[in-house]
Amino acid sequence: MNPQERAKKAEGIQKRFIRKYVEKELYQPYVKGCGLSTVRLKDPKAASTEKENLCIVVLLARPLPRKLKLPHRFEGLRVLTEAVGAIRAL
Repeated sequence: MNPQERAKKAEGIQKRFIRKYVEKELYQPYVKGCGLSTVRLKDPKAASTEKENLCIVVLLARPLPRKLKLPHRFEGLRVLTEAVGAIRAL
């Protein structure tokens, strides 16, 4: 699969992830964004075989409570979270 096909497939997976988790009212106070990245940019200690893989990045206003979970993988893509705080216009 070429890079463009991989990106298109990942975008479809991301959309399904957003529908299943991000758009749910339960996650709204915590999730501030959701995007795609390469594993190497978000996890420099990842295995070398995984560094160029795409991943879903979930930006959080604050860490999720223990009762609220996101999967570590979704349809084959790693899911990484990053607590970025509240996002406000400047």
